[in-house]
Amino acid sequence: MKRIIFFVSLILILAACGSSEESSGSQGSSQDLTITTGAQGGSWYPIGGALAELMNENIDGMTFSSVPGGGTSNPKSVATGKADIGFSYNSTLVSAQEGTDPYNKKLDGLKAVAKVYDMAWHVITPESSGITSFEDIAENQIRVNWAPNKKGTGDEWITTKVIEEYGFNYDDIESWGGKMNFVSISDGLSLWRDGHVNLYSAHTLPPQSSFIEATMSVDSNFLSISDKVLQSLNEKYGLVEATIPAGTYEGQNEDVKTVTMPMTIFAHEDVSEDVIYHFTKLLDEETEYLTTVHQVFKNFDIETAWKDTGIDLHPGAQKYYEEIGVME
Repeated sequence: MKRIIFFVSLILILAACGSSEESSGSQGSSQDLTITTGAQGGSWYPIGGALAELMNENIDGMTFSSVPGGGTSNPKSVATGKADIGFSYNSTLVSAQEGTDPYNKKLDGLKAVAKVYDMAWHVITPESSGITSFEDIAENQIRVNWAPNKKGTGDEWITTKVIEEYGFNYDDIESWGGKMNFVSISDGLSLWRDGHVNLYSAHTLPPQSSFIEATMSVDSNFLSISDKVLQSLNEKYGLVEATIPAGTYEGQNEDVKTVTMPMTIFAHEDVSEDVIYHFTKLLDEETEYLTTVHQVFKNFDIETAWKDTGIDLHPGAQKYYEEIGVME
């Protein structure tokens, strides 16, 4: 009898452990959800933290947390269960769903929540560098030390696509004596201020604090993208032409032609409809507060947030848009 009791108890303990392990995964747990955002120093990181706090305040019995991430790495994190909600771009989400560059296979289960705002890819160089254009770099094989943000970010992905259109790549830059510095936006700014890089770039909403500081600390020129390359980038990758208006930054006397990918919040389809419904509702009702966290939310419009997301909407988000009458 003692042996029977012992084995029955052991089986129950092992079953409990198995159940605990199953619920420890991000999407497998009904108690803990993770939002993967962007690199520290960028606009996404504080927004993700604020959204996690709002959800914790408004959803009982669940814990939300935010972690750093990147525009191209976040879809994989959500698809594989390392996170539940993520920040990315419409073009990147299409690539993830189709399994095209930068992904080598389809990422299943991704659903859109909201398009938040359009951005603009910034590239600056010191006036003293003598660099006038991307063509100039390619034709003269100029030595550049570049801080394009970390690998796995949308910022860095755009960098690869733009320079490919101009006929060079990272290996060429190194062969010309240059270096790619894959660091965060904030660390890139430090390298810029100290004179260790002569190209500094990021995909962000203008005016962005790092570029305000960068252009105030060093006399700078912005690099524009040619019309021919803009057209090719749109045809190949869905990148959209954008403009950084003259006067946005110190010493910027002309409009800058560049590209954008709309920033989109998405989630795994396994996250409950109720959770994503309330998440979308908070985006709408707390827009004013979120604007105090970061000014990018000045451009958030709930009436168009369901459009141009790249992928299908999560049922919870769609339910909210239909309920408030902005989506037919």
